[in-house]
Amino acid sequence: MERKMRRRAVRRTSFESDYAAFLEEVKGKIRRARSKGLHSVTRSMTQIFQKIGQWIVEYEHRPGKSTAARLSEDLINTFGGKLVFSEKNLWQMRQFYQIYKTSPRLLKSLEEIPWSQNLLIMSKAKTQAEREFYIKETLREGWTQEELLSQIERRTSRRFAGTKAISMLRDSYGSNRN
Repeated sequence: MERKMRRRAVRRTSFESDYAAFLEEVKGKIRRARSKGLHSVTRSMTQIFQKIGQWIVEYEHRPGKSTAARLSEDLINTFGGKLVFSEKNLWQMRQFYQIYKTSPRLLKSLEEIPWSQNLLIMSKAKTQAEREFYIKETLREGWTQEELLSQIERRTSRRFAGTKAISMLRDSYGSNRN
């Protein structure tokens, strides 16, 4: 009888450790799928925001109400999303297009970074070389928005200015100086 109980205990322990490993594997797959989904959404949203910025630039020379203001009203009425389609955000999409329109290789990297981080880089980094640096490092280091802001405030790119980091980035993306 005691022997049977020990076997059951061993089976339970074995089952529990097998289950724990199984559970971790399932959780990992779910996390990877979520991450992959988020990357796909991030990429799609950055692409459409860049296109909206381009359309605004191409359309805004026409007379009448501000293109961004009118488009904002119409998009919010159609899709909701007062923050996403606010006039301010549409102006940021326009600025995004204008800053990066001549850097198609850099745009591919930007598609991997959430919009909020793109806006942060766009507003805080003053030169194209700085922007390139922070984009590359955000991707390489996996910086969150808070970490990115901290790095920008500490002027991390300037510490590397004397090194080959900036020139290597220019070479890898093709320079687009402001």
